[in-house]
Amino acid sequence: MNKADPDFINTLVCEILRGVRDGLCRFSGASRVAVIYQLSPGDEFYICDPRELLRGHELKIRSTLLTEQRQPVMQEPPPYEHPYRICRQVRRLELDGIIAFGCQSAPVHYQIWCTDHHPELLSKAPIERWLEHAALRFSHDVTNQAELYSGISGWFLREYATHAVLDQINRMRSHTSPTATLDIYEILSAILQISKTREEKKSPHGRLIFMEPESTRKLDYLCQFHPDPATVADQPQTCPQAFTGSPAVSQQADIRLAPISWASPAAGSMRFISPLIFAVSTVF
Repeated sequence: MNKADPDFINTLVCEILRGVRDGLCRFSGASRVAVIYQLSPGDEFYICDPRELLRGHELKIRSTLLTEQRQPVMQEPPPYEHPYRICRQVRRLELDGIIAFGCQSAPVHYQIWCTDHHPELLSKAPIERWLEHAALRFSHDVTNQAELYSGISGWFLREYATHAVLDQINRMRSHTSPTATLDIYEILSAILQISKTREEKKSPHGRLIFMEPESTRKLDYLCQFHPDPATVADQPQTCPQAFTGSPAVSQQADIRLAPISWASPAAGSMRFISPLIFAVSTVF
C-alpha cells in the first residue's frame, strides 16, 4: 500500500476511538479507550491514549512491543492475501483492569485496542468483539485511504452494542450448534423488554432458555396443553392448579388451550408447564 497520510490516520484513530468510547459508555458505564498501532514493519509504534487508560502500564507495554535494544519485536508477516477482511489475532496483552484485543492485518501491521474492564461485567467477550470490530474498521479505512473514506466507522461503532453481543453468540454457536436457526436479534430484543419489566417493583432475575422449535418435542413435560379449535373458540377456561409453584403468574390466569393431558408427575413441585410458561416463571 502507499504511504498513509499522517493527518488522515490521525483522523481515523480519533473518530474510531470516539465512537468506541461513546458506545461503551452506554453499554457498560464510563469507559476509556486507547490504541497502540504500527502501520508497517519497522515503523515506530504510535499510542493514542487521550484519557490515560494505559498510565502505569508503560513497562509491561514496552517489554511486550520492544526488545532490550528498543527495536520492535518481530511479528509474523501479516495476511497480505486479504487486504483488510482478515485480522489475525496476536498474543493477548495482559494488563490489570484492562480488556485488550490485538491483531495483524495487511494494511495495519500491528494494532491493540484497549478499554476499561468493569468488574461488574458478567462477560468481557462482547467487549472483545467490539474492539475486534474497531480493528477491522481501522484496517478497512486505512486500505481505502482518504479518497474513498466514508467517515461512518465512528458512528457505526457507537451503535455496535447489539452487534457485539450477536458476534459473540455466533462465535460460541459455531462451536456448539452450527445449524441453529434462532433469530438472535429477536431474542436480544425480548431480553431487553423483559429486563424493563417490574414484578412488585423488583427487577427480573433468573434464567431463560431458548431452544429450536423442533427440540421441544424431545422434552419430557409434566403436563401439556393441546390446541383444540373447538375449545379455543369458546370462553377461556381457568386452570388454577396448572400454575402451582409459579408465583409470577396469577392463579386465575386464563388458558385458551385445552384439553389438559397430564404426564406422570416427577419428584418435586409442579414447575415445568410449557416452554413459554417455563420462561416466564423462571425470570421473576
